[in-house]
Amino acid sequence: MHPSLLHKGQSKYFSKTKDELIEGTAIILANFFENYTCIMQDAIQSVRWKKEQVTIHPFLTYVKDTANDKLKPIHMCVISDHLVHDTTFWTFQKVVNQDLIKEVPQIKYIKYFSGGSSVQYKNFEIFINLCHHEKDCGVKAEWHFFASCHGKGACDGIGGTIKYMSTKASLQRPYKCQILNASDLYKFTKDSIKGIKTFF
Repeated sequence: MHPSLLHKGQSKYFSKTKDELIEGTAIILANFFENYTCIMQDAIQSVRWKKEQVTIHPFLTYVKDTANDKLKPIHMCVISDHLVHDTTFWTFQKVVNQDLIKEVPQIKYIKYFSGGSSVQYKNFEIFINLCHHEKDCGVKAEWHFFASCHGKGACDGIGGTIKYMSTKASLQRPYKCQILNASDLYKFTKDSIKGIKTFF
């Protein structure tokens, strides 16, 4: 099947799933974002070649707002100093699910949508975790994989916002308050970027 046709079909299915979302079901979009490289204004040469990196993993969740009969988006992001984009996704997923179920306790079913990367999402460990999802998280789940492509989606917007705002802030700050590691980025995001729930 031609990749363009496959992409269109998947996009159509995702839109249909959003349109038909019912109360008690959540849609979670997951996508590893390119690592953020911490930056410092007027850095000396030795710092310039040893910049710290941070993993940014955005999640976009849709739930049904029955009072207004509309979809309610919930923007979330896990910030970590673990730089390997592998099955550590399960740890991030657990943190996000716990918060989501606490915020929207009527959720009984989650539909995941992610890229098809075998390193991050489409692998044996993730499928085992999916089989045990109800036991581990208290809700049933299914998973859909998008075709490999380099399109920009809503998750990229969350990650891009964090990268842009933190880079801008770090470059404007005096030398004592730079954003130099995962902990600094988490604190900045939590304190300064409204509308995105962050976890560390």
